This record gives sequence, C-alpha cells and structure tokens, in this order.
Amino acid sequence: MGNSQNSKQQIIKNQKSSQPLQQNPIKEENPIKLKKKDENDLEIEFFKLLADTDRKDKWKTYFKINDIKSMADLLSSYQMNSNTKTGKRLNEAEKQILNNYLLRQSKEEDIQIIIKDIGNLKRLTYNKSPHNINKIRNILIVGITGQGKSTFINSFVTAIEREFKPREKGKQFSLDYFEIVKVKDQQAQSDTNEVSSYKFIIGDILINLIDTPGLADTEGLLKDQERITQISKYIEEHLYNKNQNLHAILFVSQSSTQYEVIDSNPTFLQLSMLSILKLFGIEMCAFTKHCLTFSDFTATSTQNFESQDSIFYSVREEQIMIKQRQGNQQQNIMETLILEQDYTIQQTQNFQEEKKYNKEEFYYQFQNSVFRAKKQGFIENIHLKKNLLNYERLYHFIIDDENKGFSLERTVLVINQRTQIKNELGGLQKKLQQFIKVLKSVDENTRKLEIYKNKIKDTKMYESTIYITMWEKMEIVINGKKAYSTNCNECGKTCCKKCESNNLHDCNEMVPSGSQFICQKCNHLGQCHTQEEFYWQSKDVPKIIVDEYLKNEHENANKNKNTIDQLLKQQEIERNETKDQIKKVLVQMKECLQNLLSSALYKLDILDVEAYEFVLKFYPDYKKQLEDFQNMDDLKVKSEVRDKVKKNKLVASKTLLSVETLQFQSKQFKRS
Repeated sequence: MGNSQNSKQQIIKNQKSSQPLQQNPIKEENPIKLKKKDENDLEIEFFKLLADTDRKDKWKTYFKINDIKSMADLLSSYQMNSNTKTGKRLNEAEKQILNNYLLRQSKEEDIQIIIKDIGNLKRLTYNKSPHNINKIRNILIVGITGQGKSTFINSFVTAIEREFKPREKGKQFSLDYFEIVKVKDQQAQSDTNEVSSYKFIIGDILINLIDTPGLADTEGLLKDQERITQISKYIEEHLYNKNQNLHAILFVSQSSTQYEVIDSNPTFLQLSMLSILKLFGIEMCAFTKHCLTFSDFTATSTQNFESQDSIFYSVREEQIMIKQRQGNQQQNIMETLILEQDYTIQQTQNFQEEKKYNKEEFYYQFQNSVFRAKKQGFIENIHLKKNLLNYERLYHFIIDDENKGFSLERTVLVINQRTQIKNELGGLQKKLQQFIKVLKSVDENTRKLEIYKNKIKDTKMYESTIYITMWEKMEIVINGKKAYSTNCNECGKTCCKKCESNNLHDCNEMVPSGSQFICQKCNHLGQCHTQEEFYWQSKDVPKIIVDEYLKNEHENANKNKNTIDQLLKQQEIERNETKDQIKKVLVQMKECLQNLLSSALYKLDILDVEAYEFVLKFYPDYKKQLEDFQNMDDLKVKSEVRDKVKKNKLVASKTLLSVETLQFQSKQFKRS
C-alpha cells in the first residue's frame, strides 16, 4: 500500500503543476455516493473518454469478467499501480483518465489508529457467563501460516464492533482496531500453537471463533499432523460431545494462493489444506467459505475452487449434489400435484437450482491492511467499505436463523476412521516386519532341512558288507569206510579227497620227481603235504564294516532334521497367526475405507483404492509379503458403495457442465 500511496501523491503533485486551473472546478465529493438508477459512472467517467471503439469493447468484456461495475471498483483493482492485473492492461491515455478522476476526489487524510484489546469491546461482550443465549454460532477458522488468519480475526471483530459502518470522511480521524490475536511481523512459523476459542456475546447470540494453528509452516508435515490432531480433538471434545453444531468453516488464504494441483503433484501448502478437508463429512460443504486476504477486490479465479484439479473440487461437487437432491425433493412434491407436467417441472426446477447455486457466495475478499492504514485516501476508503460490506455479509451468513449448522456425527466418524487407518498402518508395520522375520526363518530352515535330507541320503551307506573265505574241516568217508585226504600245508587247501591209504606216496596226485614227490595239484613238494582224516572246504562268510565318521554324520543329520521339522511346524503356526493378524488389519481398513466413501467429503485419495493398494502406498517395500492378500474378496470394498460414489460424481460433473452451458447461452461471463 505504501508504494501506491506515494505514487498517488506524486500524481497529484504533477497534475497540479502541469495543468491550468479548470474553468469549471469540480467540487470534492464522496466517490461512492449513491447514484441514480440510470447513472453509470463507468460510462460517464471512463468509457465516454475512450475514442477507440475496439478498445472500449475490450474493456467492457474485461469489466464483466472481473465484476467491475463502478469507478470505485476500477480504481480499487488498479490501485495506481502498473503491476496490478488491471494496471498492466491500461495504456497511458487510460491511466491519465483515472489519474484525473482521482484528482477530483478528496486528498489523503492522516488517521490515528488506536489499538485496543478485548477489554475495550462495547458492542460485543467477551468471555462472560452467557445469559439468555438463544443461538450459538461455532465458526472454525483454518488457514496457512502467514496468510492473514490472525489479522482476519482481529479485523472481523473490529468490523462487528463498529457495526460495519465506514469511516466518515473529513470527520472521523481516528479508528479503533481490536487486537484479539497477537500477530508477529515476520510469520515464518504459526502465531497460534494450539486451538484457541474466542467467545463473544452480541444480543442473544454467542459467537465462538475457533482459531486453529497455522499449517504449512517451516516445521514441516509432522508438525502439521500434530495440529490436525489438535483440531480433531477440539471438534470432538468441545463441539460433538456437547451436542453442538458447526456453523461455518472459513478457509483463510491469500487471494493469490494456488489450489489447482499441477501434474498430479500437490505442493506442501496444498497437502496441508487437504489434511483439513479430510477431517470432515459431506455436510460441511454447504458451510464452507473462502476468505481471501491481500485482495484487490477484482473477481478471483473460480477455477481455483471449481477446477477438477483443485483440492476444493470435492466441496463444489458435494454442493452440486445437495442442490440436486433439493431439486429432486421439490420435483417429487410437484409431481404429486401435477403429474402430467413432469418434464417441464424437472427442467424448470433444475434450472432454478443451478441458477440459485451459481449466485451463492463461495468466497469473500478482504484487504485487512486498510484497518491499520495511517493515511486514508480514495482507494483506502473504497477498500475499507468493501471490507466492511464483506464482513457484514459473512456475519449475516453466520447468524442467519436458517443457518442451523451441521451435525458432527459424520465428521467425528470420518476423524475416527482416518485416525483408525493411521493407527492400523502404524501397527501394521510391526506385524509386517514380524511376518517377514517368520518367512525368512521358514525359508532358512526349509533350506537347512533340504541340506540335512541330502546329508542323510548321502551318509546312509555308513555300513558296508564284505565276504571272507573261511576253510572248514570236513571228515571223509568212502563206501562207509574212513578215507584220507591230502592237504597242502603251504596253501591251506585240500589237494585230494579220495585217498584210501594214509601213505602220502599212495596219493594219486603225488608224482615222483627224482628222489622226491611233487603234488600235481598245487605243485608243492610232497613233504609239504600230510595225509589226514579230513579235508578243507571253503565258505564265504559276510562281515559288516562300519564307517564311524559317516555314522556320526548320519545320526546328527537325522537329529537336526527332526528338530527343524518341529521348528517348521511351530513357525507355520506363527506364520498363519501373523497372516491372520495382518488380514484383520486389512479388513478393518477396508471397513474404514467403506465408511469414508459413504461419509467423507474428500474421497479422491481412496476412490479406486482397495485396502491392499492403500497399504502398499505406504509400505511399497512389503509388496512381496502382501501379495497373498491382493485378490481376497473379503478385503475389497463393496462394489455398490463405489458405484454410488462414481454415479454422484458423474451427476455432479454433468450438472456443472449444464450450469456453465446455461451461463454461456445466456451470455453471462464466468469469473476468471
């Protein structure tokens, strides 16, 4: 604002020095005074002075798009600054037209800003025991750190206290400003570290402003989660448990804040705001308002809220469905009365509901710095009046008798379901780790078992059998008479079994060789033989040979195999038990997802996701261990629940398209 004020002073100075006195001096007048119905200051003060018809048509289109209806709106959007959206479009001649108009307005006035605290409130009564209270209005205020949430609360209370009356120009040179919430000069971190409740009584109404800690500050996502938990706890303990409704949720953010997600990659700020949306049931959408700070009061981009890539599209979607259901209810009533006009009534009703929805205010714009501006000129007075007008509209929306608020049953259900999912996910990791440990142990022991089985197989031949030839004495009997055999003492064999004489020389096998006899059977000398009453008969006798080393290996392998068999049986039981525990968690998560699809406002993160896939997003390293659960039917959300959600989304999409088509056909311009 400082730059715009200096530039205005310079413009006034230059104009005074360069222009001669006008013959018909224009008196100072209030630039926002009420005009006659047929009077249009844009036509008189701006369009009339444009020579280029094409240029004039372009400006008319621009003014329609940006909801600029008066010179006050035009100067408010320009702010005597060439870098504003309007300033960039002005050529030098058009800037001169606005400068001349501004010169005819009153000069800046020095204003004393008197900072007051809660104790100085008069219209509002703070934090006293309520008596004769007929209405309670609970307003939840959420926003991003450093985007003016605390200043918004201070300015809102200030506006209510002064009964939304603008400054009396030329008479009022001091303004009271109430500092309910202390604001830091540099806001890298949230001013508010916990949920605070500011309760004001006005008449028979108790207004409870619930100030929440700022999100997306330098402390990161973990701190955001702590703050979301604080907000959830407050909603449940201080509102739901006391059977109180919530009457408005105000999202405070700078008008330039980007809510459209680019390339499916949400920013930290967008994730922080999504974490708020994920707390609520579908009822909240009818009570959601955007309070855009640091605004120049030109029409903001509705795409920021209505685009399918906007994080707030789910709010718009549910608003459409509410209107659709209301339309259907009205249609059913009319069908009962006039059955034959069914088609006409439906078309008329849908058009009326769409038209009504399109006119509802979804956001309010504020430039709260003017409440503390020590110099008040033409533009500051415009901004102050617009601020007060928007605060008044917001105030009346809150206290309206028709605003019954919304019950928090579904919201608390959503909070509990998301909390349960968070807790189940945390506990699931330990179970998955235990499951992996068991599986690894089973794999290792199975491998060992195979080794021992192979060793048992390889060592089973630790015993071997050999056959030893043994010689046995056998008596000789021939024709009932004792006979003799010739046995060699050298080779231990019987050379002849049929000797009737015990004389060695009579043996048929003995042949003379010189002076000696030689056995022709074994070639040994006769003297090596003896005649005996028996002969030697050979016999193969088996003998078992034991390899003690292999025997020990075999016995140890058998023992280890039996041990591992028992261990694997125990581990299989443990594996099945752990698997059952994991499945129970996934069943719980499936139930949570099913409840959220039926109750939650924000569903995009779970719309086409089963419990298995949801877990896999958080624990991708456990994909192999989770494969067993992928195709289990009892872990899948009921198809009718998903079909209903998708059908509603389709209806909302068609209705939104119908609204935009009607706008186009009626040559209405959508804000951009």
